Amino acid sequence: MAPGACARGGMRVADADLHLLRVFAAVARCGGFAAAQAELNVSVSTISRQISDLERRLGVKVCRRGRAGFELTEEGKQVLAANKRVVGALDEFGAIVEGLRRLPGGELKLGMIGNIIYHPDARVADAIGRFRARLPGVHPVIHINMPLELERGLADGDIEIGIGPFPERVHRALESRPLFVERQYLYCAASHPFFGRADGSIADPDIFAAPFASRGYITAAADPLKPRFNIAGTAYTDEGIAQLILSGAFVGFLPEPYAAPWIERALIRAVCTDRFSYRVPYAVAFRKGALTRAGQMFLEDLIAAHAGLT
Repeated sequence: MAPGACARGGMRVADADLHLLRVFAAVARCGGFAAAQAELNVSVSTISRQISDLERRLGVKVCRRGRAGFELTEEGKQVLAANKRVVGALDEFGAIVEGLRRLPGGELKLGMIGNIIYHPDARVADAIGRFRARLPGVHPVIHINMPLELERGLADGDIEIGIGPFPERVHRALESRPLFVERQYLYCAASHPFFGRADGSIADPDIFAAPFASRGYITAAADPLKPRFNIAGTAYTDEGIAQLILSGAFVGFLPEPYAAPWIERALIRAVCTDRFSYRVPYAVAFRKGALTRAGQMFLEDLIAAHAGLT
């Protein structure tokens, strides 16, 4: 049998075949050659050649492509299902061997949204303490970013684990696990016209007409109400939103725990809480199949620290 190949009857599976099968899986997942370019980082012509090579190797047509669009054949669907089992087993084998070969060390790159430390249900510090007790040789490195930057950092491999609210569907290369839920309310400052008014006297059109401080990274797809607000200011962090609200010129949403100090000093108040509040799920996200042993252990500690909060 040739080096890098294995078989027990039927077709031999070589290293080159595994690469072609991974390319096919990416094309099927993305829904076409052009859509898979970014994930595979190669040209459409290269992807087309690799799929043709796979079809010659298998002796069956795995997909149809052309003006009518991209579509898997019945044989292609069967190949894809078998491929998922094979690649999953190989990834699991590789992770086990890596774990056996060496004890975790080096850096663990974590990313999280700013101000998460103020949330009473955020138990990231507890998880770090648990993790450090188990793996004192690992050096945690923490990056503070906005949600979309966390997704990009995870997809690009700049960080291994991200913690925060992910306002839209996470990147297709990522997985996520829920941690806790945050409540956001609409606030105005003491100098705003709404501050001295009873909620019952503030109608929805009044709210939507008032100058609104918007989060720049939240799109209309993530928040269908966003187009109805009179967006007159934009910020990308809770601190920026708070600055706009405290100016007295804007209303805007803030996490309840983050707003608490200004509420206690009567500098801001929540407006129409029965109609203008929403839940924000916080999650931990990571790249599929790419966690190191240290990353997997931290993920276990993080989930354990937040047990029962979702």
